[in-house]
Amino acid sequence: MVPPAIVPTAVNFAMSPYAVLPTDYILEVDTTGGVVVITPQAVATRTKPLEIKDTGNALTNNIQISGTIEGQTPYLIDSNFGSVTIRPNKGGTAYEVVTW
Repeated sequence: MVPPAIVPTAVNFAMSPYAVLPTDYILEVDTTGGVVVITPQAVATRTKPLEIKDTGNALTNNIQISGTIEGQTPYLIDSNFGSVTIRPNKGGTAYEVVTW
C-alpha cells in the first residue's frame, strides 16, 4: 500500500495572515512581497506536526508564527531557506518546536 502524497501548501505575502488549515502539513512560504504572518489553529485541535519552510527571502522579510512557541511571541523564521516544525505538546496546551 502506498501512503498518500503530502502536498505542500504555497503561502505568500498576499495571503498574510494565513490561517493554518487542519489539512496543512507543510507550508512553503514566499516572503518576496513582505513579512508573512502564519496563524496556527488552536493547539487543542491540531493533531499533527506542521512544517513551515521559507523559499529564500526570510532574511529580508521574515515569517512570523503568531502565538507563543518555546517562549517566543511571535516565533520568527528569519534566515533564508530556514524552517521549523511545530507540534502540540503532550498536554495539548501549547506548541513546541520539533526541529529548527
